[in-house]
Amino acid sequence: MFEQMKDSYIEMADRQLVHLYRSLNEPAISMTAGSQATPARGYMMVFKAQKKIQIFVGLYFPQTKERMLFESKAFPAEQLHDNLSQGETFLSDMGFLVDNTHFFSANSDQKNEMMRTLPFLYREMDLYLQALTSSEMQASSRKVEAAQSRDRHVELQRTFLEQYLTLISML
Repeated sequence: MFEQMKDSYIEMADRQLVHLYRSLNEPAISMTAGSQATPARGYMMVFKAQKKIQIFVGLYFPQTKERMLFESKAFPAEQLHDNLSQGETFLSDMGFLVDNTHFFSANSDQKNEMMRTLPFLYREMDLYLQALTSSEMQASSRKVEAAQSRDRHVELQRTFLEQYLTLISML
């Protein structure tokens, strides 16, 4: 149902964001086959354009500041529930736990705040990073540092186990 897009941003012209889901966790995802997995944030964005609905699933990699977008084909509003389920399944198959932000019922200030922090609404990543507050940048940096520390720890454990197995095999 979802096809990867060439662009990593969503053109907002003639589109209105109506639902927004964000991941509660940051599982390690590989952007391409064979590349190292890095923590990612998952998003599902539902847009209304004219009389059709379209779902975008986005992956944001805070360590590398890269984005990846997938899109559904436009569909009638009556099919929203079924397509939302498919989008949630798409994200959960990658290891994401997704939460509804209740964007539809939020007031205009809350909607603006949520949209400001969506990396897929900016053509250039520099503009997205400039839009974040210093506390948001610090929180993101702390998460990235924790993930890197976890990766180093896993690598040390892997090296130890390899050496241990080598020693055991010599006995």
